[in-house]
Amino acid sequence: DKNLVLRIFNKYFLYGDKNFILNLPVKKSNLPHSNQTVFVKLPGWAKDLGTGSSSSILVPKHCVVENDDWKNVDWWRAIFEMITCKSEYEYEKTNGPIHSYAYKLPKSFNTQFKFAWANRIILFLRRWASFIQNISEEKLFGAKPKGKIYLTHDVDYISKTFALRFKRSVFIVFNILRSLFKFKISLAVKDFFKLGNFFFTSKQYWCFDTISNLEKKYQMTSFWNFYGGENSKKTFTELIFDPSYDVNDKNLSNQIRKLTADGHTIGLHQAFNSWKDKTPMEIEKKNVEKSLGEKIKVCRQHWLRFSLTHTWKAQEQTGFELDTTLGFNEIPGFRNSAALKMPAWIVSEKRFSDTLNVLPMILMDSHIFDYKQLKKSDREKIIDEILDEIQFVRGEATVVWHQRVFDNDYNWGNEYQYLLKGIQVRGLQ
Repeated sequence: DKNLVLRIFNKYFLYGDKNFILNLPVKKSNLPHSNQTVFVKLPGWAKDLGTGSSSSILVPKHCVVENDDWKNVDWWRAIFEMITCKSEYEYEKTNGPIHSYAYKLPKSFNTQFKFAWANRIILFLRRWASFIQNISEEKLFGAKPKGKIYLTHDVDYISKTFALRFKRSVFIVFNILRSLFKFKISLAVKDFFKLGNFFFTSKQYWCFDTISNLEKKYQMTSFWNFYGGENSKKTFTELIFDPSYDVNDKNLSNQIRKLTADGHTIGLHQAFNSWKDKTPMEIEKKNVEKSLGEKIKVCRQHWLRFSLTHTWKAQEQTGFELDTTLGFNEIPGFRNSAALKMPAWIVSEKRFSDTLNVLPMILMDSHIFDYKQLKKSDREKIIDEILDEIQFVRGEATVVWHQRVFDNDYNWGNEYQYLLKGIQVRGLQ
């Protein structure tokens, strides 16, 4: 439905007659779905909207009607299937949910996550209509929208528990072995001492004011997602993977209310196993609301545990209005090939939600620390590339930095400040 897609991307067409877009001579493809993608070279008048030396845009292969010429692409179908994660859903039907680990998907999927392709296609359609009418885009549809990065913090631990010691130590040991395999002996030795220091010391991760004050310096606020699960009768898996604090602890409750008073937004960080059933979500939501003293409307699934088939439907039934789960655990990027606030796609009922919206998560602290052994300059380069794409497509997305990583156990705060500076310089506030 072209009108439906256009409504989702409405901010790109705030003025003018939308029929200029709807009446573009876009070919229609009825080819069966496949997991393959192809690059389509753009015409000279739109070459700035593509990527690579040939200035191309990625589309699902079955959206190309005849050859790879841009005039033979079903651009509407390409947008719809990308933003609704059609290829991942087809994979999930056969193999089960990937729970936000990109490596579980076929490698052929990876190019879909590099850029906000759907946004670039919309910019191309806008340019195409302008070219046909021989009128500037701004006169035809108004100025391009302003991009925005939403800051978020998932509160997994406020103290160093045994579960955290165990999980973090596994990461460090893995990095030690990886360094030894690459003959990076000095890095392995450094991580070895880091391992001992982390495992045998005790810490409180009460970094709330540190982060809040830093964001205030840049005139920004953020979403803070807190765990609201029960701590009794946990399974072994839940003991290892779930947070263990009590959200209604008096000190924590006071801190949560202080964050709200400072302009921040409080949300739920669902338990490890609360990804497909509204019943535990409702209990956890009420616990956080009790601590805050008011209703909450936003959430992100803990460990990014997520299923296209179940999660958004359960969140919708629970009464959430915004989810920020859609991203990957181990890599930055655009899971639905878009940087866009859009209605959740309730795939089991083939409809967009009327009440629940989605903002993708495109960058997480662990992407550039735990999962990659990078120099500071390389970490900053990844941050710049992500922000540049959001700025270029005028998109919207979230980033997450866990509050505990501002402690010297991690020392990941400098890159967060670099991120804030990058957001400010690009006008993405």
